[in-house]
Amino acid sequence: MKTFVTRFIYIIISIILLIISLFLPAGIAGGKSIDTLMCFLLGWFVLFDGEISWLANPMLIISWFCLAINKTKISTITSLLAVLLSLSFLFSKEIILNEAGHKGPIESYGLGYFLWLASCMVILAGSLLILKTKNKKETDPYTPSVS
Repeated sequence: MKTFVTRFIYIIISIILLIISLFLPAGIAGGKSIDTLMCFLLGWFVLFDGEISWLANPMLIISWFCLAINKTKISTITSLLAVLLSLSFLFSKEIILNEAGHKGPIESYGLGYFLWLASCMVILAGSLLILKTKNKKETDPYTPSVS
């Protein structure tokens, strides 16, 4: 029961961080503040240009789902990919400015980006801690078993 509650606490914290990030600026590009929500909704367009950071979003959602159904190893892998992909955004030179697909140079990163990154990191940390706890219970002969 404790692991069940712990899993959902990490999932809920991660989801809350993502939702808050959507209403904050992702950064400044071309002299304009760029909304994280716009990046979230339109970011998949940049996949055609070889930018892969947006793929952190489906990895994050998959990791939530896997942790919810107690597939901790898969959640750990997908959340690690989410963190790495979201960090890859730091190497991007441009960002989409509007729905027409116009791009501008990234001048700075905003709180929305860092909360999105934190959302990925929380689910990774949670998955790793739960996985460590599971492995410890499996290898510790003095841990009482629940029948």
